[in-house]
Amino acid sequence: MFPHPLFEFYKFPKEAFDRSRNANYEKFPLFVQERGGRNYYTPCGWVRYGLNVENKYQDANWLTSDSWAIGYYAADIETIREIVRTNDFSVDAKVQEMGNLYMFLTPFIDHLDHSGPLTMLPREVPWGFDGNSKYKVVLQCKVQSSVILELQDPSPFFNTRTRELILWRAPIDCVRPYTILIKQIE
Repeated sequence: MFPHPLFEFYKFPKEAFDRSRNANYEKFPLFVQERGGRNYYTPCGWVRYGLNVENKYQDANWLTSDSWAIGYYAADIETIREIVRTNDFSVDAKVQEMGNLYMFLTPFIDHLDHSGPLTMLPREVPWGFDGNSKYKVVLQCKVQSSVILELQDPSPFFNTRTRELILWRAPIDCVRPYTILIKQIE
């Protein structure tokens, strides 16, 4: 059984999910914690669906280690499905443009709604019997904190008074998706 009908509709593999990592942040206020020595902003307004990542890497220490930060990555749902299926970010055209070496993420999920060209806006995903329900889908990833390069956002929405930079560049082999976030917008 799929944790959300959207995953079945877009043909995600059933074995990709781990319900023990599910969480509902729809009614949570924004609060800031620290992960990997960097701010972690809770994804308020979103529902989190855990991915089965136990045997995808040599060890599972990265899941509990404090040396990994948490970032968000947006792509279209078919690309997210392929990343989940193959465990490989190089299936994304944005990563291919970077020579399959680096990718861009943000620690603040709301930034994705106003991002510049380096991070992608979460696309609206139509779904439902009437086709009128729309969702945004984003990957929540662990990022090895020591390799994150913080960049100034080139978008017109960037506020120079913001205390921290909200755009990260990291090597693709230092980024590990572990949940999918969904937000219903209509």
